[in-house]
Amino acid sequence: MKNLFLLLFVLSSVNVFSQQRCASHDHLQTQLQNNPDMVIDRQQLEQYTQNYIATHTENKNSNKKTRAIHTIPVVFHIIHNGESIGTGANISENQVLSQLDALNEDYKIVEC
Repeated sequence: MKNLFLLLFVLSSVNVFSQQRCASHDHLQTQLQNNPDMVIDRQQLEQYTQNYIATHTENKNSNKKTRAIHTIPVVFHIIHNGESIGTGANISENQVLSQLDALNEDYKIVEC
C-alpha cells in the first residue's frame, strides 16, 4: 500500500510539472501593458532590424562583399590535476586548436 501511494505521488508530480510553461511571454505582455515607452522602443528596434535586412539583401544581390572578418580574442582555461600536457584532463595544444577550428567552422557564415 505504501509503495502504491509513493508511485501515485510520483506520477502525479510528473504530470503537474509537465503542465507548466515558460512565463516569459506573459511577463513581456505585462511589461508592455505597463510601459508604453517599451512598446515604442520595440517598434523602433523592429524597424531598424527590417531596414538592416533590406540593406543587407540589396548588397548581397548586387554581388558586393559587405561581410568583414571579425577576430575575437579567445582564452582557453584547461582545468587539470597536474598531469603532463596531452595526458588526462590536461589536453594538448593540438586538441585546443582543433576545437577552435570546429567553432570557427560552426559560426562561419556561408553565402548561397
